[in-house]
Amino acid sequence: ELDSFTLESVQCQQDFDKKFIHSAISQWYGSPEAFADYVRGPLRQELLSSTEAGLPAAYSFLIITPLLSLGADTITGLIKAHPPWQLLLSQFFGVLLGVFLCWGMVLVRAGIFLCDRFAGRSRSWLMDCGLSLLVFLGFVLTALAGVQGAVYATNDSLGASLVWFASVLVLLWLSHGGWAQVAKLKPKASFDIKDRPDKTGAATVDRPDKTGAATVDAV
Repeated sequence: ELDSFTLESVQCQQDFDKKFIHSAISQWYGSPEAFADYVRGPLRQELLSSTEAGLPAAYSFLIITPLLSLGADTITGLIKAHPPWQLLLSQFFGVLLGVFLCWGMVLVRAGIFLCDRFAGRSRSWLMDCGLSLLVFLGFVLTALAGVQGAVYATNDSLGASLVWFASVLVLLWLSHGGWAQVAKLKPKASFDIKDRPDKTGAATVDRPDKTGAATVDAV
């Protein structure tokens, strides 16, 4: 609701606090109107961009630390059993790093996205409950798909575990800001369509000729 923010809508319990805050705003921003414009404009855009960026990777890592401790406990038990080193590395990359770390962080990001995407209320509470159930089932199925993929990879070979880990690592990068970076790398159009039409009312296009010089043709 920052797009309709006004300083008059902000309340203070003490008149002294209100006068002090208003004087500070006038000193920093020039006037209360300038401060309101800043809140409705740049501040709102900054907050929206930070919300769209999603949960930072550090917070996702903090959330899945209990899963990591469980995976580390499993790896420790395997080390004490003295298994072949191929099996140990396969479990380390495929399960500990692939599932508990990377896939867990992807699930955190996916869960936050789904909750934010379907946060609005529908026309009936029954539809809300059904939608929440679908989101929950989708989350559970995604988690099980990751576990099943790790099982297939670790049972196959060390190479399959490494491929699985690399794939989930790329997915983790894409879900935590990588997709936005990829979108910025889209190539620009090679032809520029002019906004202003010519005298005939048709748009013009810059098109390079054989010598490399740009020519203007009516479209």
